[in-house]
Amino acid sequence: MDIHHNFRSGVSTCVIPYARDATVFRCDSLELQWKIPMNIQKPKIVPDQKLDPLISDLANSKDIPSACLVLKDYLSDMGFELLSVKFCDIEDELPAIRPFGNYPCAISELSTAMYPNGGCPLTKEAIRVLYPFDAFEIHQTDYPDFLSRRFLQEIRKMAHEHIAVVPIILGRGLALFTIGLANLSFAGQTRELIISTVSQSTILLIGRFPEIANFFSPKCLSLLEAEILFLSANGFNDVEIGEMRNFGALTVNMIFNNAARKLNARNRSQAISTALSMGEISNTMSPIQY
Repeated sequence: MDIHHNFRSGVSTCVIPYARDATVFRCDSLELQWKIPMNIQKPKIVPDQKLDPLISDLANSKDIPSACLVLKDYLSDMGFELLSVKFCDIEDELPAIRPFGNYPCAISELSTAMYPNGGCPLTKEAIRVLYPFDAFEIHQTDYPDFLSRRFLQEIRKMAHEHIAVVPIILGRGLALFTIGLANLSFAGQTRELIISTVSQSTILLIGRFPEIANFFSPKCLSLLEAEILFLSANGFNDVEIGEMRNFGALTVNMIFNNAARKLNARNRSQAISTALSMGEISNTMSPIQY
């Protein structure tokens, strides 16, 4: 599934890239376009009455980790076990965000140890195929290093004969859900149900926490433009900013105008507001050192 966010319209579009036929669903400001191959049955959508508890509980979640616990309980009632929810940068430039983890300590420690080299085999395989798969179908010969072999051996010790790995593309980022299936194989109705539930849960999560879609959004401002917007947001005027960076006030104004154009903003206030909402600047930024 591919999620694109249009900052002008405020609408995100999710596409599950399985082929040509498509069904479109809507949930608040998020539009989901679901593409299924001609040779695969369209996943059955969980009936609305069964989703009611999930929708209600996610809407009342105070943060993303607590929302993951809601999803964990929902999956547990269906006979599945949520093992991990992870947001990572496909380009491996920004640190991963893991709001929920339910792996044994040995697996968690191995995953942490492998982070500097692109993550565990499940993460690497998800980025490679961008398609739901069974963790036990990974060929160990594809990940021959010692830590990867250990990791794959450890997950086979868990009380699950199959583990579903469902990657969802979020711009340049990836939301990765791993779900233990006990003795059920990741095929047929089980596969349809897992993909359907994760897809709908993603819609609900983004509806409740829009920042998820922006975790790994490409930056459109230069470092200098971002810093000047940040300084202006903190009350500095053009002259003061110019003195801090050895610029004239006219140069500061020109940089402002360039930033506003990139952000499609009409004025400085809108430029600052848009930059904050897009994650281009934040209240915790530090001045850039040159």
